Amino acid sequence: MDRLSDRLKGAKLTPQQRRIADYFFKNQERIGNMSSMDVAKEIGVSDASIIRFARAIGYLGFTDLKNDIYNSLIGETSASVRNMQLSERFDVLTGRYQEDDIPGSFVEMMNYNITRTFQQNSLESYEALADMIIRSRRKYVVGLRGCMGVSSHFTRLLGFAIKGVVQMPGSSETEVVGALQDIDSEDIFILFSFARYYKIDMLLVNMAREHKARICVVTDSLMAPMVQYADIALLVETSHMSFFNSAIGVDMIAEYIITLVCRKNKDEYRKRAKERDTVTEGFRLVL
Repeated sequence: MDRLSDRLKGAKLTPQQRRIADYFFKNQERIGNMSSMDVAKEIGVSDASIIRFARAIGYLGFTDLKNDIYNSLIGETSASVRNMQLSERFDVLTGRYQEDDIPGSFVEMMNYNITRTFQQNSLESYEALADMIIRSRRKYVVGLRGCMGVSSHFTRLLGFAIKGVVQMPGSSETEVVGALQDIDSEDIFILFSFARYYKIDMLLVNMAREHKARICVVTDSLMAPMVQYADIALLVETSHMSFFNSAIGVDMIAEYIITLVCRKNKDEYRKRAKERDTVTEGFRLVL
């Protein structure tokens, strides 16, 4: 309920709205199955009062508020699961979802990951990262272990959009350290890192920091140790039904950032795309 608490701190509420807020706090696990009329009836206020309360604290309406409470509860559960050993994580999640519920639960969880990921970062933070990438001379992108896939995908697509993207080695952590030695204050270091966190991630962040580079961390929690050194930190929801972290949220962020870079940097993108099309035309199959 931290997100709701944050919204309430700065809101000027009437006595009736404070009573509504108190109800939401005490009944958070029930809200997901209730309509605004149900809530209004239990509190003893009008349906319109519930909607006005939601808008007074920055939501579009009751449904938006209800979804945020539900997502916060799911996120708290997900955080405890992320810190388990892989075998423990698998056993817990396997027991939570029954065999006949897997297809629907899987689709619902993936939709949740995408929506939660996009909404928990401000639109300004996405724009700021895109601008930072464009202004930087070189772009170093790193993702080790389970983040190697998204790091490679992001690096490849970003190279279509803008020059100066450094292809970091993914096979050896010592090679990554060596490649990062040339980073400087005109560059940006983008790190993808999810729990469980490793010392090598902190070593790389500290290298970039010592060389005075801009730092962006894409991770699954504000408690991730490298976040404190980031100029920009983007949070990703990685909930899953098995032992691994879902990549669908981080893939969404990666593709959205590249979309922004292309739109903000249209002339360079068009020039690079045209040259690439010309050079590779002879390699393509004609269907």
